[in-house]
Amino acid sequence: MDDLKQLDKYAFQVLTMFREGYSSRQIAQQFHLSYKTVKDIVERFSH
Repeated sequence: MDDLKQLDKYAFQVLTMFREGYSSRQIAQQFHLSYKTVKDIVERFSH
């Protein structure tokens, strides 16, 4: 599945920005991802 590869590619950067206080919407715009994708990444990797 292509989505998982894409998530892995962005996960580190997305999580780094998230920890620095960026909102999910800002991150989504930054990487041209959907808001849902960013939320999925954060939920999956922040446990």
